[in-house]
Amino acid sequence: MNLQTVIHEEQRSTRPRRTFTTEFKQHLIELCQQPDTSVAKVAMQHQVNANLLHKWIRQSRSIVPALKSLPSPQHDFLPVILHPNPVK
Repeated sequence: MNLQTVIHEEQRSTRPRRTFTTEFKQHLIELCQQPDTSVAKVAMQHQVNANLLHKWIRQSRSIVPALKSLPSPQHDFLPVILHPNPVK
């Protein structure tokens, strides 16, 4: 039997692929970070595969912190040193 024959005879799923919003993913990630909460439990409660939820957690950790939205705007200022005479 040819391998290509097996691939062509494979049944395909008729269900459409689900998509999830960024807010939903972030909400589940925050739930997983609570004490005494397992990723598997959160995944089951929200009908999401646990491996997919683990993937979202890994991806959220790899995002550069500067790119994440800050809860409040920063108000840190750097000191400016002014010289009395112009620098040549």
